[in-house]
Amino acid sequence: MKKELELLPLIDKFISESTRGKRLQKNGSRIRSGSIDIYQIVRNHLHAFSVEKKFQLRRIIATRLNSLELKSELLYWKRFYLRYTGHLYQKGNFDNYSGTQIKIIRCFFNYLNRDKGIFTGDFHKNFYVRNETIPIIVLPPEQLQFLIKDKEFEVSVSH
Repeated sequence: MKKELELLPLIDKFISESTRGKRLQKNGSRIRSGSIDIYQIVRNHLHAFSVEKKFQLRRIIATRLNSLELKSELLYWKRFYLRYTGHLYQKGNFDNYSGTQIKIIRCFFNYLNRDKGIFTGDFHKNFYVRNETIPIIVLPPEQLQFLIKDKEFEVSVSH
């Protein structure tokens, strides 16, 4: 029998424990404030996604699932992944940003399974992280100064 848990309150607890220092990095140091800010951004994206797409965000306790319930849960999380990443792309985000969001969601599910003892299954392990390699372009100081200070060039580009 499935026991459903609402996802957003669990994420709030994850963020809260990370903020207070109750949840630590693997090396024992506190989670940095920048990481916690990213967790909050992911939470806000998930909430917006849930509201806009009318997608119920929930997690089940995956102990003693029969095969039909297991298949249903696997399908739910495949659907979630495709719709959520599609939602992020629709908002104008790219692979690296979406990949970061998925990494945080996987980290959260690992937290539930390992730290909280809430076995929610391994469905999140099927989430793959897309990324793109962006070439770095290095400008010589002269070109950089030209781009910063040349007003005629700025006007010609803006039209």
